[in-house]
Amino acid sequence: MKILSAIQPSFIPWRGYFDIIDKSDVFVFYDHVQYDKNGWRNRNRIIINDKPSWITLPIKHQRLNKKIKDVQLFEPDKNLKKIINTLSFNYKKHPGFNKFFKILEKTLDKHWINLSDLNIELVKTICNFLKITLNYKLSSNLNNIDDRNLNLIEICKMFNCDHYLSGKLAKNYIDENLFIKNNIKVVWHEYKEIPYRHFNLDKNIFYEKMSIIDYIFNLQND
Repeated sequence: MKILSAIQPSFIPWRGYFDIIDKSDVFVFYDHVQYDKNGWRNRNRIIINDKPSWITLPIKHQRLNKKIKDVQLFEPDKNLKKIINTLSFNYKKHPGFNKFFKILEKTLDKHWINLSDLNIELVKTICNFLKITLNYKLSSNLNNIDDRNLNLIEICKMFNCDHYLSGKLAKNYIDENLFIKNNIKVVWHEYKEIPYRHFNLDKNIFYEKMSIIDYIFNLQND
């Protein structure tokens, strides 16, 4: 059994994203498709002033049908510095801050131009920190076809994968029978977050689907 998954590059995504990577033999950053405004590509949630809040990376004005791989950041140096300062201010007293913040800051504090390049590098940085093996490919480097199902099937075949691991939101377009006809089994990702303690909040409060950095900053020291 060899498992492939494909997800759009996202900005410091939640733990479920990394669980899919951990369960995949081949992970494809699906960066050749259209950029989705107000999605997870340039924003995510952290805790600010004890409440879940958005941090957003502004992007340059997009023409219609712009592909994810082509999206550029707006004033990246200034805005990434703001995010670094926001993270430091809100998480500096958390138990996992000292172990991870400098690593994260080193990745953010570069002259980034392209959103997707930044997102991929952040995912690589976090996987390395959490010791998750990431064997990745970029869909934009592959020969893609317009049909979403057939494209994923062809990518699975390209890397000799007989299982395709997918989030449940894809059920509205994945044609399982077509995958089966091509000797590929679709596996729906089952992931239930294990609650952890948010520093300085009531122990009974747990906010789901936060950026994984909230989880990392709340990790207890060894």
